[in-house]
Amino acid sequence: MKFKSTVLVLLLVVSQLIGITQNLTITDLKNFYKNQEQDKPLKICNDSSAGIFQVVLIRHGEPNLNKKGWRNRDEAVQFFLDYDSSIVIPFDHGPLDLISINLDTIFHSSIPRAHHTAQLSFGDSFNLSGSYNFREFERKPLKWFNVKMPTKFWTTFSRLSWMMGCNDKNIETFKEAKDRAKSNAGSLSLQAEDKNVVILVAHGLHNNYVKKYLRKSGWKKVHNSGNDYLSVKILARELQPVKKRYVRRNYAKCPCS
Repeated sequence: MKFKSTVLVLLLVVSQLIGITQNLTITDLKNFYKNQEQDKPLKICNDSSAGIFQVVLIRHGEPNLNKKGWRNRDEAVQFFLDYDSSIVIPFDHGPLDLISINLDTIFHSSIPRAHHTAQLSFGDSFNLSGSYNFREFERKPLKWFNVKMPTKFWTTFSRLSWMMGCNDKNIETFKEAKDRAKSNAGSLSLQAEDKNVVILVAHGLHNNYVKKYLRKSGWKKVHNSGNDYLSVKILARELQPVKKRYVRRNYAKCPCS
């Protein structure tokens, strides 16, 4: 494997000298992330010469509050308020390998659980830029009855009724939230084109809709670790079509590794 890697590096150097285009492709990038160890922070391919842009979406860590038990509506209202003001449970390491990140600024939702996650993940190594525009989609407890139900009931059905337009009085509607996510996708796309990579720490549903709108505009999914706390989704777009290769490549490696 060492010999193959050495040969690959030499071939890349030679190709640069003779002017052959060796831009990184979406397939290369997928394999670069796929071949990393899952229990370690993810290394970001951040080579400005690779000819590709990336948007990295991180979900916040686990909020530090009790989510179990049964609650009536009044208690559910208080739970939602506590959830939105809660910081997160400290974690051993952040989701990304900081050494691999060549950026000045990390973007994050201004909601405390996302802000705290960004602080714990990136510390003083980066500027943290928070915005309320990156907040999670709305939800509020159903008002039709006030009996004790599992917390999961309140969180799930309150969100579903909001999506159906039955529970959105005096708050952002589902359509408005989707429009906001679409606008955020456009802003992150421009940031990625300027900086090569952009990183956002935000929320599960918000990030899923940002991902949806990025994919609609031509971005490709290259990494997805799921929807759990601290999960990472990465989308990428090539700078330009890749010309025909004259060198056989080892896709398990990436020019930025």
